[in-house]
Amino acid sequence: MSNLKAVKTRMKSVTSIQKITKAMKMVAASKLRSDEDRVVNGMPFAQPVIDFFKRLPVDEGIPKGPTTIVGLTSDKGLCGGVNSSITKRARAMIMEVEGNGGTAKYIGVGGKGTAAMKRLFADRFEVCMEDVQKHPWNFAQASAVAERVIRSKPERLVILSNHFKSVISFDTWENRVITMKECQEMNRTEWSKAVDQYSFEPSVFEVLDDLHDFYVANCVFGYMLDSIAAEQSARMSAMENASKNASDMIDKLNLQFNKARQSKITTELCEIISGASSLLEGCGGCGGCCCGMCACKEHHPTVPIETSELRDRVLRHQQRMRILERKVEEIDCDCDEDDKKGSTSSDRAPLNSCPYPRTIFVAPSNSTASPQLSRQSSTLNEPPPSADPVRRSSSLNLEPPMPIARGPPGVMMD
Repeated sequence: MSNLKAVKTRMKSVTSIQKITKAMKMVAASKLRSDEDRVVNGMPFAQPVIDFFKRLPVDEGIPKGPTTIVGLTSDKGLCGGVNSSITKRARAMIMEVEGNGGTAKYIGVGGKGTAAMKRLFADRFEVCMEDVQKHPWNFAQASAVAERVIRSKPERLVILSNHFKSVISFDTWENRVITMKECQEMNRTEWSKAVDQYSFEPSVFEVLDDLHDFYVANCVFGYMLDSIAAEQSARMSAMENASKNASDMIDKLNLQFNKARQSKITTELCEIISGASSLLEGCGGCGGCCCGMCACKEHHPTVPIETSELRDRVLRHQQRMRILERKVEEIDCDCDEDDKKGSTSSDRAPLNSCPYPRTIFVAPSNSTASPQLSRQSSTLNEPPPSADPVRRSSSLNLEPPMPIARGPPGVMMD
């Protein structure tokens, strides 16, 4: 029984979890459509400034000096490998930078990535920002994050983000962001060659500070939009897989429940049959435990076999009969006591006016048949043949009431 209850409880919990995963899948699908529109509409705003700084002659390889790594992760889980891919790439980059003789600092954006990185690289943390996705992502939030990043004065800056490819796939990118120190270290001739197609008023070097802050904010804004879309697609796929796994688990648990239930029913049937077999006793004709299947069955072909229910019924009937016999005896005794008080025949009521009917138990005659209890009710004006009409029933030579005759145990007699 406990096994059945445990399986049934597990089925209910898995079913409720399946409902939750289906609802989360639908929510993620609806959010994904809006996030895709935001990526399509927001990236053209940020991409021109990003492309402008990509023209500058900056080494795109692994940074060799002090490097600041910004990891863009989510504040919620249940989204597949979105957060784990960022943290794995961040750990590998930290080890690689430190292996080349440099120092690495980490800036965490998002609660999940921050919690994962703090377990191993708590001393590398520069800034951690959580609950950035509590409200819909906008450029004001991106500017606040960019301000915190610029305030740390990084020498080399890399932003780790997820790139949305399709509903079922995404990539993890290492986005190299040019810092203000790198811009100042560049040769002005190289600057002029890189930005000769643009016209600046006043010169490009005078607007560089404001342009660089705007550039970092656009990088954070665009890469975060892409990461959010990848997060929703991964969550939708994860919830779909979870719903399928829940369906498979429910089928397995249902099969297990049916097997356990069938086994329980079979066990109970075996117990009932074995118990009934132990209650079945001999037929009485042979004195053995043949249950009417022996050779003497021809002497008692229609003898019913007694079960526990029938036996209890017979015992209850016998008990009721004994109670009735005692009541009849008490009534007879009361009538005899009234006669002993000395009442004369003149003031005595007629014999046939006694309110209590006389019940005389007739002893069974000697016969070869099974003894049966017979009962005969009559008044004193119809006395039995062997008794004097004037004598009371107390003087009758009555034998004690005999119990209801029963055959051998297990047999109901006719």
